[in-house]
Order: sequence, then structure tokens, then C-alpha cells
Amino acid sequence: MTFQWKDYLAIANYLYDYGQKTPSLNEAANRCVVSRSYYAAHCHLRNYAISHGAHFSTSGKAHGEVIDYFAKNPDPDMRKIGQKLIQLIKWRINSDYKDHISVNDLNAKNSITFSNDIFRLLP
Repeated sequence: MTFQWKDYLAIANYLYDYGQKTPSLNEAANRCVVSRSYYAAHCHLRNYAISHGAHFSTSGKAHGEVIDYFAKNPDPDMRKIGQKLIQLIKWRINSDYKDHISVNDLNAKNSITFSNDIFRLLP
């Protein structure tokens, strides 16, 4: 059985709730929420595109390649997915690498929402 990347989104929701109940770990939880929300969407989209004949690098370049596959797609819903993934990766980079940028509850909740939107838009 292959891993279901949407499960990362379930973990993101759990961590969001945990962060709400644990103020001392709120920002750490929010950073994890943003990261897991992005990876839930990215990996699911990567696998979807591969199942439709796409080929991606096995390096970090795959992030941009997956974004391009969707953002430059002729189908308007696929382009919407691409735009949401662009925003998610920006938030993910901030949460994973930029410790001088605060990641708050709104950032975390928006990441969950955008990832859910992606899953809903994908045929």
C-alpha cells in the first residue's frame, strides 16, 4: 500500500489544535502545520502528475517542476491548484527556514485551507 499524503493534512489539523491548547509550543506547531500542509499537497500533486505521464527530477528541483506542471496547465482548475501551491511553498519556506519571520495561527490555518482547496480541486 502506498502512503496517503493527505494523512499529512490530518496531522496538520491535529498539530493546529495542539498549538491552540499549548501556548508555549504554538509557533512551533504552526510551523509544522504549514510544512505538513505544503507537503501533503506537493507530494499528492507530484504523484497525480506522474500517474498522468509527467516526469520530475528526484532533487529539490521537483518542487518548482510540480508547480510549473500545474501553474502552466491549460485547464483553469489546474492553474488554480498551481497558484495555491506557489503560495503554500512560500509559506513553507518561511516556516522552515526563516526564524526571524513569525508564523501565526492565521498562517497555519490558511495553509490548511489552501491544501484542502487543492485536494478539492484535483479531479
